[in-house]
Amino acid sequence: MEKMRLLLRVIVSVLAFTLIAEDAPELSALDHLSVDVERMIEATGVKGGLCIQIGLANEMLTRRLVDSERFLVHGVDADVAAVERVRHAFQSKGLYGRRVSVERGFAGRLPHASNLANLVVVEHRVSGLDYREILRVLAPGGALFVGGGVGDEADLKVAGFGNVRSVAGGLTGQKPKGSAGEWHHWRGGAGDNAVSEDAGTDLPRRLQWLAHPRFTIGHKTAIVAVSARGRVFHTTYWLTPFLAPGERMDAQGLLVARDAFNGTLLWTRSIPRTDPREMVAAGERVLVKLKSLGPVVALDAATGETVQTFEDSQGTTDIRHSDGVVLLKTDATLLAMDATS
Repeated sequence: MEKMRLLLRVIVSVLAFTLIAEDAPELSALDHLSVDVERMIEATGVKGGLCIQIGLANEMLTRRLVDSERFLVHGVDADVAAVERVRHAFQSKGLYGRRVSVERGFAGRLPHASNLANLVVVEHRVSGLDYREILRVLAPGGALFVGGGVGDEADLKVAGFGNVRSVAGGLTGQKPKGSAGEWHHWRGGAGDNAVSEDAGTDLPRRLQWLAHPRFTIGHKTAIVAVSARGRVFHTTYWLTPFLAPGERMDAQGLLVARDAFNGTLLWTRSIPRTDPREMVAAGERVLVKLKSLGPVVALDAATGETVQTFEDSQGTTDIRHSDGVVLLKTDATLLAMDATS
């Protein structure tokens, strides 16, 4: 009888432990963060795009990067178990493949094209870490963050990083911006001289990225495209790829912002059909009309939010920007305005 009671106690204990284990949240190999993710992001100066996380021992870091809603996150780790753990965690939340993905890879030879990522994060020590390899995959102007004790300033500087400094409990360094040019207006610059100043372009050898729209909805439909500060802004009148299943949009077209180096979708805004001369990329702002007969507005290039409305600019048919001055032409007037006030 005593043996039967002992056996029942063991069975109950096992069942109770099983229920607790099933209800408990899945924990990563590390259960705390050594860095403040928001401070880290602000310190690097990267406002969004593609983030590569090297080393997946700390699932909490991946979660915080995804939760910031600024980045498309790609994690790399040589440990198959770590990759599967993180993949399962985000699949259960319905986020995997949408905002985050992971794969097995090695820090010494990353599975990414050159000049691709906006931010690379290495929170803890990783075997075979090569800062020159990280510099290769970073886009011009992109940033690296390494946690405390992972590396030192000399290592980053020798690899070619600039602006190396201590921030948020670790180190950050920036890849030099190089000699990449910009295409602010429909024909390059305000003077309509359709010649790029880009001195870093080489012969095309591969496709860097591919994204919607992959075709127009008519051979007479113009797509307006401009570029500045590592971002591409273009119009599209094929709305379907940008709508959720069952969603409808009462708009003629969209202004789409993507990262110029990896194609990450940054934001969209509804716009009317736009003439090529009615959109300009001016540094951290995009000048455009959101309504056919409405005024010219300035959008934040990183977020798409309206930050300025130019008064008395209704009916503008031509927008130019040069040396901090915005020129707006209507049928009857020519307005010159400060670009930031």
